[in-house]
Amino acid sequence: MRPEISVIVPVYNVEAFLERCIQSILGQTYENLEIILVDDGSTDSSGAICDRYSGTDDRIRCIHQANGGLSDARNAALNVFHGEYLTFIDGDDFISEDYIEYLYHLIQANNADISFTGMQSFSDTSKIHEDHTPGYLLLPVQAAIEKMLLNDGCSHTACGKLYRRQLWNSQRFPKGLLYEDYATIYHVFTNARHTVFGNASKYYYFQREDSIMKTRFSEKNLVLLDISDEVTKFIIRKYPEISNEALRLNLVTYCKVLKNILDVDFQGYREAQVRIVNHIKQNGSALLKSPKISVTDKVKISSLYLGRRLFYAVYRIGDIKNSL
Repeated sequence: MRPEISVIVPVYNVEAFLERCIQSILGQTYENLEIILVDDGSTDSSGAICDRYSGTDDRIRCIHQANGGLSDARNAALNVFHGEYLTFIDGDDFISEDYIEYLYHLIQANNADISFTGMQSFSDTSKIHEDHTPGYLLLPVQAAIEKMLLNDGCSHTACGKLYRRQLWNSQRFPKGLLYEDYATIYHVFTNARHTVFGNASKYYYFQREDSIMKTRFSEKNLVLLDISDEVTKFIIRKYPEISNEALRLNLVTYCKVLKNILDVDFQGYREAQVRIVNHIKQNGSALLKSPKISVTDKVKISSLYLGRRLFYAVYRIGDIKNSL
């Protein structure tokens, strides 16, 4: 019998999307699953939906707990899961019917510790398509981390990946922080021996209008600067050959935080603005000559040397072009 794979689904107030998510897991071509639904103190009917589905399929386990955030929900499942492999799926997302089969085959065929793939984003007004792009890349850990740093077809989200359970023996998500994936996944990857990236994107990521990334900026979002600095130092120390790639993501992150501050108020969070501008000016020049850094990123970084208002205008124009 093929090994059990644990599917961890954190659930918080996603009643409109949760059944779509659960149905996509129940319909997998790979059937030996442990499905852990963690109701993180939902105030809508999400908890009841979890209970209803657990009564229809004995592969489903439900955990109900007081609201502690995404990290707390995932950690609760990490403390009790049984599978030889595990994957994370957010409660408002869903997966293709062969998603787990696909990732499992990649791990088995290549003796890897992590298999991962790209993610298709969609919204209420967009559609998804079945992706059967052939091929894969067998990647040493450093190359996989470089690929995530450059956002080269994949990102450092916890989702969209299948892991051997041993990688999580001592690893947990930081409770109470935003951007928990950024703070965690690079550390998980460094514990792997081999990774494999599949070219087909079979995870469907729902871009909600009320998501963290689209809510109004507040002081708690500033923790992203500290997380970015910590991860950057960690990667540069561990893999100095990809220092520029780590610094690139760090500076892009700083630029994004500054843009989000300026969206609210050019005079807001003055200490943070000074920190960001000084950091980019001190570290940006080293990247402007790198062939691996996109022209768009170079323009954003360069514009800040000429002032915040030009930087903001350049960033906004880029956002408009991307939306079109």
